Amino acid sequence: MGYLVRNGRTDFYYVDYAARSGLFYQIHSGQTVRTKGLTPDALNEYAVAKDDGGRVHICLKNRRNQILHMKETKTGFQTEIILEDSENQYRITGLRMVAQKEVYLFYRAFNAEEDSYHIVCQQIHGAGIESEPQVIAQLPSDTSVFDVGLGSGGVYVITVGQVERGYSIFLHTFAIRENRWLRTRCLLQVPTEPESITFCVSDHGTVHVGYVVNQYGQHRLQYAQRRDDEDLSFMQSDRGQVLASAGTKLEPAMFLFNGRIWIHWKESVGIRMVMSSDEGLHFSSSRLCTISQSAQLIYYVHREEDRLQGQRFYGVVSPQPLLAILHEIDTCGVFLERPREELRLVLEDQEQVRPCQKPHQEYYIQLRAMEEEQQRLLQQYQDLEEVNVQLREEAESWKERCFAAQARQKMEIKKREMLRDQCEDIPKEDIQQTDYR
Repeated sequence: MGYLVRNGRTDFYYVDYAARSGLFYQIHSGQTVRTKGLTPDALNEYAVAKDDGGRVHICLKNRRNQILHMKETKTGFQTEIILEDSENQYRITGLRMVAQKEVYLFYRAFNAEEDSYHIVCQQIHGAGIESEPQVIAQLPSDTSVFDVGLGSGGVYVITVGQVERGYSIFLHTFAIRENRWLRTRCLLQVPTEPESITFCVSDHGTVHVGYVVNQYGQHRLQYAQRRDDEDLSFMQSDRGQVLASAGTKLEPAMFLFNGRIWIHWKESVGIRMVMSSDEGLHFSSSRLCTISQSAQLIYYVHREEDRLQGQRFYGVVSPQPLLAILHEIDTCGVFLERPREELRLVLEDQEQVRPCQKPHQEYYIQLRAMEEEQQRLLQQYQDLEEVNVQLREEAESWKERCFAAQARQKMEIKKREMLRDQCEDIPKEDIQQTDYR
């Protein structure tokens, strides 16, 4: 997992972790790639965000169990310690960040008094900083999945909670302007604890959730949504729409781009994708992405593309950064490449949706015209088939004639050769000269 950060129109930072060198970042500028180290003392627990001022923020956990905040400056990165945990009593994992004017850090932490794990939020940068960590929700275990995101002027957190004998997916909303957490909403109930989860929030407040549950050895990718005008009990009874199923663990990535919902995930054969252009009511059948099978999960940190909502993607960074799906259909100049499977899927969807958007009478006229065109094409096909049969029969006839002519020609040649051989065997003295004078 790495973080890809926009740096201007065409340049990028790529932040990643290596066991030997610790945390580092690469600067991609055109065809030039430069690598710089951040800290060799880092663990593979880090997160990256970019605020409205264009500054990059990095939070990480080091080998001394400190949580560090590195803020980009004109001369490099300025580092401060957010939390000291030398005994690792909080067992912090799963660092994630979101940023606007303020920067918020999220992580899993252990509470020894309650012997339980919680999701904790902490504002680490911005006006009116509240440095004290705030507990958002209790988690079933230290590996329970969660996700965070921005949308509609708020910070959203998706968590999983254990309710009686089952599990529920909850949405927590933080109002940035009011600087407070709003009520927690239950999105839906699931039979087992999800293995992975991803979500996006549309401009009008609809929450789209993709999650993976393991039942009887099958890892099922499911989709559900919650609209503001829906009754909570309806969503609680909704188990979600199954989009894919596999024998190995799936980790989906979801984003919204130009009003379409895209979900993609990695399988043994490569990266597969589905798309919906009607707010998740229907999804296309899954197909392979154009990008190579070697793609990895990447968090794409951006502030410039209003039509793009979401951070999780599959992609590659060598030799140049490419994100699955987005770089194929991009019209915002994010990752402009040759459009292939992804663009073909968009065009096919437009052809399917276009007739449904017409008035009934216009649609009926168009349907009749299509039926007439279909009949005309069918008649042309039948006529061509008849001509094709005649051509095949005539070709067979010519083929037989050709074989017969070749056989006669071979027989004539053979007869001439036999006569020539007989003449060569007659002695010259037995040949009588005849004078016709």
